[in-house]
Amino acid sequence: VISALIRSASSIAMDEAERISAEITKHFAGAKVLSVENVGPAVGSYLRGSALKLILVSLLLMSFYLAYRFEIRYSIGAMAALIHDVTLSVAFCGAAGIELNIPIIAGLLTIFGYSVNDTIVIFDRIRESTQIMTKMSFVEIINRSVTETMSRTILTTLLTLFTVFALFLIGGEGINDFAKVLLFGMIVGTYSTVYIASPVVLGWEWLIKKIRS
Repeated sequence: VISALIRSASSIAMDEAERISAEITKHFAGAKVLSVENVGPAVGSYLRGSALKLILVSLLLMSFYLAYRFEIRYSIGAMAALIHDVTLSVAFCGAAGIELNIPIIAGLLTIFGYSVNDTIVIFDRIRESTQIMTKMSFVEIINRSVTETMSRTILTTLLTLFTVFALFLIGGEGINDFAKVLLFGMIVGTYSTVYIASPVVLGWEWLIKKIRS
């Protein structure tokens, strides 16, 4: 059945290609069709599979780096935020009817890097404050670190959003979907940095203390 469907789809594609070629030669006498290429569902499934593998490998490598560069608790917090961002961004693509093609995959990876960068800034401040403010509780250190970096987060996000919004307005159809995904992903990424990554780190700290006690 599947092979029959593939042959049927190929036949339809070839008929359509012949019709377009006939129309071109009809209106433009000197025009010649040099080649015809057909991109079928197999390529689409391959692209989706490659995108999924690329995202998973990126998450894995980033978690190893954060565990090495900071601590395991920070790595878990960052990964929770990243999974949240990528999942919602992919869901947004489905809800908005955006095709998962190469530019959209590039947009998802851009969101990935942007969210990690923003999260690392807060985690670095938390780590510094933990070493300096030894008399403060971990909850107070997290609250203070998030507050101290909030202005930087807001300014950086707004500047980036203005740029992406300009691409959305004047970039044309070729880049419109890419800009949509970036707009959504950066807003979600800013939210997750403050309200997901840091609370997950705090929850992990409480869990470890409970297990040890």
